[in-house]
Amino acid sequence: MLKESPLQPVRKHASALPFFPLRVFRVFARAISLHRMFDVFSSAMHAR
Repeated sequence: MLKESPLQPVRKHASALPFFPLRVFRVFARAISLHRMFDVFSSAMHAR
């Protein structure tokens, strides 16, 4: 009982949380990968 009491509110929050951060993380990952690819491409173009 003592262990579940503090977990209950966190669990309620966690059930609604994962959906949002996952989407944000995916967008961030895509933006970062695109940015890195662009950086590599621009650096390759400058090297010539």
